[in-house]
Amino acid sequence: MTAKEVAQFLWVMLRTIDSDESYKTLYSQNFWDKNERLNYIGISSCACLYQKKDTAGIKDKTKRYIAAGSIVKTQKGYSITFPKSFKKDPKGSYVQHTISDSKKCGENLFNLVYKNKNGNTQEGDGWRYRRRGAIQVTGRANYKSVSDKANSLFSKTYNWENKPEELADKPDAIVYSAAAWFLNAFNPISILDGKTSNQVTRVVNAKGDQASGRAGKYDELTDNAQLYNCEKK
Repeated sequence: MTAKEVAQFLWVMLRTIDSDESYKTLYSQNFWDKNERLNYIGISSCACLYQKKDTAGIKDKTKRYIAAGSIVKTQKGYSITFPKSFKKDPKGSYVQHTISDSKKCGENLFNLVYKNKNGNTQEGDGWRYRRRGAIQVTGRANYKSVSDKANSLFSKTYNWENKPEELADKPDAIVYSAAAWFLNAFNPISILDGKTSNQVTRVVNAKGDQASGRAGKYDELTDNAQLYNCEKK
């Protein structure tokens, strides 16, 4: 399977024909971009952040805050997990820290848990490079990696490190970023020939989160005759 064929396959995979011949979209993005979802994160997770006393002037948030533990928030079938990221100073005294602005609280939460991960090196990178796209690209380094790969394979000029929002709402960026990620993860692509769908999904999502839901989508796709009816142009 060539890089172009991978992209064509993903395009058809993301959009299939429903029984009434209207388009049914299996891919749904912008969940964490919408204010009501962001407010949901902020309002319900503030209690999981604690600030060390007398540290308001310290800029390094990893020295000011701790996470109480893994936080999993689910709404309307979507979920996000914030891992325990900061060690508590045994000599420190901590108090609950809340932010009245729910939008700002949500942004801060992303920035805290993704600080110094996946190439995030600058203030605000956790929020800016949050999960987007069909493959849920996360982190500055991964945005650059899939951008470079897509440009190399498909003769494009993407710069997702500087324009990460394109992975949220531009169909071509969504498809090409997913194709580039797969071709980075499975190199050469022929190694997929001997793998089961469960083995492949373990590479995409090592924790197996929502595996049953993905299995259902896989069955839905393989039952669709349109999926294997791509014509070369």
